Amino acid sequence: MLIKPNLKDKEIIACLRDAYGLDIATVSFLPLGADFNTAVYRITTSAQTDYFLKLRSGEFLEASVSVPKYLADLGIKQVISPLATKTGQLWASLASFKAILYPYVEGRNGVEAKLSEDQWAQFGAAIKMLHSTNIPSSITKDVLRETFSSKWRETV
Repeated sequence: MLIKPNLKDKEIIACLRDAYGLDIATVSFLPLGADFNTAVYRITTSAQTDYFLKLRSGEFLEASVSVPKYLADLGIKQVISPLATKTGQLWASLASFKAILYPYVEGRNGVEAKLSEDQWAQFGAAIKMLHSTNIPSSITKDVLRETFSSKWRETV
């Protein structure tokens, strides 16, 4: 979301204090992303620790947080898992949003930075790990799945 949602910073601070036990110093809206239903922020605590906050409105699939958590727990270091609240949940509620907190990673994305040969190899290995991991259906049960008819394949 490129436009800051109609939400006061003090509401965000209270949510993160209550749900995660954080003492927030600054809340900075980041005009990033192409998802109209998601706003992101850089959160800095009084101890100068930065976090990435995602506020998701509209439909929320639990798999959007449980799958990355599962993959990170398997040791796939390229996957950044959401942080758990004080009660162990992977999100908190804030007005009409789901608040999902992540560690903040400083850097540039792959579109902005040219990858080296070694980085491409690492990227390929990470993608292979993701595609070869068996994710339990219990955490993906609500994810829509494409079904492809064999009609056209058989015709060809």
